[in-house]
Amino acid sequence: MGEFWSGWWWPAATALLGFAFTWLVFSQWLHRRKSHQLAWSVGLLMYAVAAVMEAWSEASGVWNPTVYRFYNKNTHKYSYVRSTETYEYRRSAIGRKTWSYSGVAFRVGRAKTVGSLTVYRVRNKHTGGVFLTASTTAIAKLRKTTALRRIWAPAEVAYYLPRVSAE
Repeated sequence: MGEFWSGWWWPAATALLGFAFTWLVFSQWLHRRKSHQLAWSVGLLMYAVAAVMEAWSEASGVWNPTVYRFYNKNTHKYSYVRSTETYEYRRSAIGRKTWSYSGVAFRVGRAKTVGSLTVYRVRNKHTGGVFLTASTTAIAKLRKTTALRRIWAPAEVAYYLPRVSAE
């Protein structure tokens, strides 16, 4: 069921609806000239454009952020970052005094590929909290145990961790 909800067609359909609503509200503004209608038109247009970009990234498979691993020399702990700015700072001369670059930790993928690890998202029905797991044993236990099914919503695929070659 998770695959059904993660296709490119949902953001594409959202974009079409967004453009339709944008046109409806903008045409109201053309006739009535109320400032809130123009503001809503701009907001709806940005939403529709964002949905088009999401549909494109889903369809093309371009969405693949890299997560980098750094070691803090002072605290002796690892930190994982995705931000380009943080990555560049920690690789700079100043950043290298505190941080040691440990390479690519992983890359997140939206499509299953050969050798990729499936990560599941499970939601608590009462608190709304979520946890991520790659353990198929944990998922099977959640599906079998009645008491756990009362608390946790069925697992869905959150993303895939494609195999990363050593760099």
